[in-house]
Amino acid sequence: MLNRLTRRAGAWLAAMAGLSGAPALAQGDFYRGKSVHVVVSYAPGGGYDLAARVLSRHIGRHIPGQPNVVVQNMPGAGSRVAAGYLQNIAPQDGTVLGIFSQYLQFAQLMDPDKSFDPAKFQSVGNLGQGGANVIGAMSRTGIAKIEDLYQKTLIVGSTGPQTNTEYYPSALTNLFGLKFKVVAGYIGVPDITLAMERRELDGFSSSDWPGIKRARPEWLASGELRTILQIGSAREPELPDVPLMIDLARNAEERQILELVSSGVDIGRPFFAGPGVPAERIAVLRKAFDDMLLDPEFHEDVKKSAMAISPMSGAKLHDIIQRTMNASPEIVAKTRAAMVLPK
Repeated sequence: MLNRLTRRAGAWLAAMAGLSGAPALAQGDFYRGKSVHVVVSYAPGGGYDLAARVLSRHIGRHIPGQPNVVVQNMPGAGSRVAAGYLQNIAPQDGTVLGIFSQYLQFAQLMDPDKSFDPAKFQSVGNLGQGGANVIGAMSRTGIAKIEDLYQKTLIVGSTGPQTNTEYYPSALTNLFGLKFKVVAGYIGVPDITLAMERRELDGFSSSDWPGIKRARPEWLASGELRTILQIGSAREPELPDVPLMIDLARNAEERQILELVSSGVDIGRPFFAGPGVPAERIAVLRKAFDDMLLDPEFHEDVKKSAMAISPMSGAKLHDIIQRTMNASPEIVAKTRAAMVLPK
């Protein structure tokens, strides 16, 4: 899987190589001697944190002036704490970047937060997560496929009401009558997997497939964990018999709802600058991101970290986010109704 994703990244990088000779903008004097902070909206140990730390070890070499790059964890409220910080408190000069939930834009459609506007964040680039999100159940539950949840209840953990750990079970419960019990109060997926080990939980309602392979390969090898549903636009080659969420749709309207619910997977691991950062500095940061993706040292670090990446330019990330934010008001309203988690 890692080799396949590395080849995919390599193809993208080959396409970007023609841009790497563009003249560097004269921003070296600004960044020289400064530090760039990468604010991670999750606790240490998860996929977002790993993406930020790998990026922080390499992107500074490609920013004119070669600033020091520091990671700062700021979890809370499904990325809204960190998003509010980036828009309202952080300096708007290109010295602070943020990596937020892939579902931040979707969350804003479902439950608008007036303290910030994710549509105004300026995309720098996206490392992607290199695969689908998945729902999994421990084999001790007797749950082997998604249809089993018509009869059995899967107890899962939530990292917050504006996250895919609640969005997915809400949609599946409201649209199809599947049975979930969602337990709130977990900081991140690492805490949820520990709770599964302690038998506090019976499974998870969202984890990226590369992440669960990296974190608990022994569960997959032994069959202790069963993957029962995928969320994304395409099935994982390693999971050909596990259905996608969109495959459950019984009509066109349900498919549109489930496509919107699944939209965050394509956003992956996005990096943003604040809305007030000057355009010329955004251009510098985007070029540094693209140049980092051509760096052999970066790719060696990706392999050592057992990451799977599917990189995307800042411009393409911007387009995907705009498509999400411009979804049909009728579909948004019906999706919002499906996001109310039953008591």
